[in-house]
Amino acid sequence: MNTYKQLSMRAILVIALAMLMNSAMAADYETHKIETYNYAQFSSTGKSSIDLYDYDNNQVGILIFLPVEAAALPHAYQDSQGLSRLYYPSSSLASVVDLLRNESPIVLRFWNGSGNNSHIGTAKRELVGEGE
Repeated sequence: MNTYKQLSMRAILVIALAMLMNSAMAADYETHKIETYNYAQFSSTGKSSIDLYDYDNNQVGILIFLPVEAAALPHAYQDSQGLSRLYYPSSSLASVVDLLRNESPIVLRFWNGSGNNSHIGTAKRELVGEGE
């Protein structure tokens, strides 16, 4: 086989491997589209929470804001009912509320793989500089 064909075959294999890896990584997320949310600010504790609901009005997650540094937060987990619990420092509350108020569509992605990659965010790519 000539060098050009060998390079082409390698490129195809690299692209195929990258696609498989992306699919495998995406499979580690349990994703829920968020339709509505409910916010609570608790008196005397400094804690806040945001309940997240899907399009069928099922609660799928709760974001819990604690008055601690990020390094002291518990890891995200799913409780026995399958509710995803994600923890944030209280200092992140304003940016998360801003995300919920101003972006759409929003998803909750619970990471089933190793590490702690659970998050909420936009479901689609956005144009840079769209003027928000």
